[in-house]
Order: sequence, then structure tokens, then C-alpha cells
Amino acid sequence: MISAPWITRALIATNATVYALVAIPMDEAGTYGAVLARHGFVPAEPQALDLLTSLFLHAGLSHLIGNLLVLGVIGRRVEASLGPLAYLVAFLGTGSVAIGSFAVFAAGTTVPLVGASGAICGLLGVYLLRVPEHRWRVAALALPVLLGPWLAGAGTHVAYGAHLGGFLAGLLYALALKIPSMRRRGSAAPHKS
Repeated sequence: MISAPWITRALIATNATVYALVAIPMDEAGTYGAVLARHGFVPAEPQALDLLTSLFLHAGLSHLIGNLLVLGVIGRRVEASLGPLAYLVAFLGTGSVAIGSFAVFAAGTTVPLVGASGAICGLLGVYLLRVPEHRWRVAALALPVLLGPWLAGAGTHVAYGAHLGGFLAGLLYALALKIPSMRRRGSAAPHKS
């Protein structure tokens, strides 16, 4: 059995703490929406710091709980597969690509993107290639998220472009990590004829 690695625990704790310290008190005062608008990623007014802050803000408690449940289920296995540093790079890197993907799909919008869903979809992409014995779990988790636009129709407030971008970035990250290990296994000099 794999114990919950510390980066996964830290990401879960950070997301929960940000929500508890920021969203709950500000929601009671009616100002949390202003925080989301200011620190979520807004494609029409992009700010570099919002690439990070938007990953730790959530639109509501159900948004937060859903993300943290999936992160808890897959994060520990992906972290065990990659190691802590490469795992953190995967989370932040695929999250940033997901945000960029959202900016492409929703160019010019002033609606802020918030949540860790794009980064978690990136981890699903890594999980698919790095933990192949659980591919059915990836399908069960990823397909509804990735097929959402066709299942839910237009008018939802879900950033499907971010989910897709994160997932594809995760696949590419996992493939990039495999290249050096494949070279090491086949590093013997080629035979000359």
C-alpha cells in the first residue's frame, strides 16, 4: 500500500487552508467574488501571479471537495511514480498549461478561471502513462471531464478547455520523462556491419 506522499498532502492542505482562510470569511461578508475576480486568471487581463493563485482558489465548497478527492486518489500514486520534485513540477506545469489552454479557448473573457482542475487533469494524463495498471480509473475519472462539453452542452461554468489542455500537458510530460530512461536501457553502442 502506498502512503500519502507529502507533496500531495501539502497541496490538499494548501487548497483547504486557502479556502478556509479566504473564502469562508469573505463569503460571509459578500466579498469572495471580488477576490476570485482579482486573483483568478482572467484572459482579458492576464497577470503572471494569477497563474499560481488561481490554482488555489475555488468557486465553492463542492468545487474544492471534488478537486481534493480526485487529487487524493491519484496524487499519491503519481507522486510515488515521479518523486516529489517532478510531481510538484507536473502539478504546477500542467496547471499553467491548462490556464493557457483556457485563455486560448476563452480569449477575451473577463470571467476568471479558478481551481486546481486543470492541474489535476494534468496529473490524470501522467497517471495514465505512469501507472498503467490503473488505466480504467483514469477513464472513469477523465472521460466525463474531458467529454463534458458534449455531455453537458453549452452554458456551463466549467472550463473544459483547461481540463483538456492540462490532460494533454500531463501526457506530454509523462512521455518526456520516459525518453531519458529509454535511452539508458538501450545505451549500448550500435552494432556495425
